[in-house]
Amino acid sequence: MKKTRVLITLIAVVFLLSGCVSQEVLTSPILFEGGFFTQYIVYPVAWLLYQSTKLLGGYYVLGIIVTTLLVRTAGWPIYAKSNDMNIKMQAMQPEQQKIQAKYAGKTDPESRQRQQMELQQLYQKYGVNPLGCLLPFLQMPIFLAIYYAVRRLPYNIGTGVLDISEFNGSTTFLGIDLLKVISTELSNNIFYIVIPIIVAVTMFAVQYLATKRTKKNQANVPEYRRNNQAAGMQKQMQIMMYVMVLMMAYISYISPAALGFYWIIGNLYSILQTTINYRNSEKKLSELKR
Repeated sequence: MKKTRVLITLIAVVFLLSGCVSQEVLTSPILFEGGFFTQYIVYPVAWLLYQSTKLLGGYYVLGIIVTTLLVRTAGWPIYAKSNDMNIKMQAMQPEQQKIQAKYAGKTDPESRQRQQMELQQLYQKYGVNPLGCLLPFLQMPIFLAIYYAVRRLPYNIGTGVLDISEFNGSTTFLGIDLLKVISTELSNNIFYIVIPIIVAVTMFAVQYLATKRTKKNQANVPEYRRNNQAAGMQKQMQIMMYVMVLMMAYISYISPAALGFYWIIGNLYSILQTTINYRNSEKKLSELKR
């Protein structure tokens, strides 16, 4: 499940960096018109960001913090369900490996059918849905919606719709204008570079904690049950995580500073979220093993 979440985030980042998202879209106002995704997913998140900023005295930084917490909390049930599925899969892993070893090298249709039946019974025993690995994909629309909302909201200025410049508050935080693109403002204020750096550091912390816990779980698996192929895949996932950290830092660099600030808040929230879920996971895993 953790590998799936990393892969989903990486897919979304690659999607944003690729030609799938035109510069015209990224620099256009967010209006309640256009395609389904813009009208019913991006616009509501942008509206929430606008209203949060308005209620908090017009301070854009506070609006971003509140919106991030609200949106991430709304997606917590999906994360918790995925985490619960991961726990059950860990608990049934020894029995699953026994079944796979039992039918290793047997390619006849009858053996494959029996193996499939035994695996199905194992899934039912632990309440595991084989399609549960698709749950994290439900988080992708949330990830993309808030990305577009924060990325495009500065271009609503002057449109009369979701125009955050009409408030008496400020879009500046610690001398950094959150509406300005970091790459274009760096020559005027070197401190803008701090945001991409913190994005990279916090994202690395999120991925490091996930990797550390995965290794801890693998340490509980006997040596003879460990799969060399799985170890190779784990190394590949680590490389992908490092690439993702650099890519997110680069996107922050070429985007309004608000996007990087949102990712910083989101990463800190993710660290808290994974810590809480991990502690609950250890208790549930012990109960399942008993």
